[in-house]
Amino acid sequence: MSAADSNPFNPRIIAGLIVAGIIGFVGFWVLTAFTPELGNGRNAQAHALSRSAVGFAGVVELAKAGGAPITVLRGASAGVPGADDSEFGGLMVLTPLIGTTRAQIDERIGDFAGSVLIVLPKYLTGPALTGRDRVMRMGDVPDTVTAMLDSNVEGKSVTFLANRGPAGQAQVATRLWDEDAVTLRLPGQLQGIVQHDGAGMRPLITVGTRIIVAELPGRGSTYVLSDPDLINNLAMADDARAASAYALLTALAGPGEPIGFDVTMNGLGSGGRSLLRMAFVPPFLGLTMCLLAGGLFALWQGFVRFGPPWREARRVALGKAGLVANGAALIVQARRVPHFAARYGAMVREAAARRLHAPSALSGSALDIWLDRFADGNGRRFSEILSRLEIAQTAGECVEGAAALVQWRKDVLRDSE
Repeated sequence: MSAADSNPFNPRIIAGLIVAGIIGFVGFWVLTAFTPELGNGRNAQAHALSRSAVGFAGVVELAKAGGAPITVLRGASAGVPGADDSEFGGLMVLTPLIGTTRAQIDERIGDFAGSVLIVLPKYLTGPALTGRDRVMRMGDVPDTVTAMLDSNVEGKSVTFLANRGPAGQAQVATRLWDEDAVTLRLPGQLQGIVQHDGAGMRPLITVGTRIIVAELPGRGSTYVLSDPDLINNLAMADDARAASAYALLTALAGPGEPIGFDVTMNGLGSGGRSLLRMAFVPPFLGLTMCLLAGGLFALWQGFVRFGPPWREARRVALGKAGLVANGAALIVQARRVPHFAARYGAMVREAAARRLHAPSALSGSALDIWLDRFADGNGRRFSEILSRLEIAQTAGECVEGAAALVQWRKDVLRDSE
């Protein structure tokens, strides 16, 4: 192996690491922005994608196996696929979290015209250490969890409370919508609802004084299921309870009606608004790509420089040459060049008189006549050149006259400058 191949700072290796870092950085933020709809829902919570004991993935799979048109809703807009073409508008099942308010439920329902089933939470759970599909019970939800159902009927506030205790019976039979009787297999510890003031909720299935399924006031065809153990994965462990869960869902929805389990209220929906997500969807996706391309071009320029680095020059140059150049620039900028022509001619006259030892009594035009005895290589006389310089009106004429005077000085006085 050569020394070049073993060099850890090989340009190709460094370039590969940078490219991998950029792809990883962009990929991380893209996955972060789209985590809700990309997640598989296996977080040990109570929703339709969870395979834990409190989840509802079992009844979804059971309904699909039974031929029922059931889907998991990840879209932020309300609606069940196929509901518009059905007779009763389908059934949307909501599995809200603890602390969900009635306003949040109403916002999720939106303009959905079909039936809605709200399944109340029952347990406080956390993920078990043995696996993410297992949960560990940490207690029961507070009785006030039913606050998400509170409403106002005819100006009167209606409140409900949860009641938990032994079911007292193994099953209960009821008939919904004049259909066949539905037999519910009850769990050992049953959670029901007790309504205060005796108004507001229309019971559909009761066990003693506890309401198990009821229609809520304030919106037609909105139902509440008090105990999730009637349809969650715990119920799937027993064939009779699984059949009971399937029968309850299809009875509430209606024959052949589509059913949709919502997971957007559990943080697994798509279409939510966030600054990070907006950066990766139109119309801001184009801007993000432009910024990314600009960053890549800037990085490329850092590796491949076009020519030597350019260093900015001083605004005011140092030394005599800089002083002369700056002074000349100021004269040109002020448009005062013609005013300096006569002065330059007088300066050359004095220098020539001193170098040629002209009589000290001569000055002005008399001195010019005396200097006319000396001509340059082109035969031009001093007074002729000086007169052209003195009548110059433009910068170009001044430069031509000054150049002719410089040439006369070089030829006559033998100056090198």
